[in-house]
Amino acid sequence: MQVNATPEFREFLQSPDYIKLTTVGAVNRVLAEGITDFASLEAFDKDHIKSLCKNVQSEIPKITADVDAGIVAVPAVKGISDIFYKSPALFRHKQAPRLWEAINEVEGAELMKINLYFKEAWWLNGMTGRPEIQFGPNFTTLPLNAIYPFYALETLQIDGETVTLKKDHYDRPAALTLYTDFSKSQFWEGLQNIKPMFDSDLQQYFNDAKIKDLFPASKAVVDEMMKQLCLLFEATNLPEPILTSYRSWNGKDDFEYAYHQWRLNAEDSVTRKYLSKPYKDKGIYLCNEAISDMQAWVNGSLRSADLALAHFDIEPMPSPPEERGGLDEVAKPRKQLGFGGVWG
Repeated sequence: MQVNATPEFREFLQSPDYIKLTTVGAVNRVLAEGITDFASLEAFDKDHIKSLCKNVQSEIPKITADVDAGIVAVPAVKGISDIFYKSPALFRHKQAPRLWEAINEVEGAELMKINLYFKEAWWLNGMTGRPEIQFGPNFTTLPLNAIYPFYALETLQIDGETVTLKKDHYDRPAALTLYTDFSKSQFWEGLQNIKPMFDSDLQQYFNDAKIKDLFPASKAVVDEMMKQLCLLFEATNLPEPILTSYRSWNGKDDFEYAYHQWRLNAEDSVTRKYLSKPYKDKGIYLCNEAISDMQAWVNGSLRSADLALAHFDIEPMPSPPEERGGLDEVAKPRKQLGFGGVWG
């Protein structure tokens, strides 16, 4: 979605219609069909938007009440589970136990990102007395795990495939992102539960937004993160951030697991094919990267969709020779059954 949208479009983002739109199950389809286009329109059609919202509301029963036929592309396994127990066509079927067992052959994995936004890129401009660090990742055995610097697009100088930073932008705002998973996520999750939250004028601005998509880190998280950044960069007296954000994809509330993997001993080559059309007597098809042989990758979603489309005699689109790689390079499997998909 365009950041430099028209004032009318920005006004709509704060409206009850948009809030309603972002809470329905069909939001991804709607965003794909039209919302992104509205940001670039010179004339903002509010009636079109309201009509679109009504159309979305009319689609909800087809998704959550009773799925009887159609290709269901869901965000992740949690989404498949939600559809299962909300749809009588699924959970009252005689093969429902087999479907539920197959769904639970996949487990979710937690990932976490914590962003600290600074008034200037102190890791670049000589403030630390250390060599400049332009890009990441910066790995450590500390709970920080991995730190990635991020910059505004206008700070980047792009020449073909080479990306550098403009020297005269070293004193401009930039961010450091902590990226971690599993047990290290739990370390930060514990600190996030300690009040109060980090506060600043800029943080308060985002806290007051009608639609919140940025949630502050706690003061305990920020303090500990700054201590560990001092150790990682071998620096002292680092400036305080002016804005923070905390996001954990842990399968709770409205946040799905970040990625998925097949459980131990899952015969995924069989389960993947089964889930593409679980009930022979119903036209229901499932596809998603979480139930694919390339979990955590967009290509996994495409390959899973190919399995569903195969039931309609639609062959996968071949990749151009110059773009081939990945699974095309994997040796053909032996005759005996194996476990773990492409990673096993």
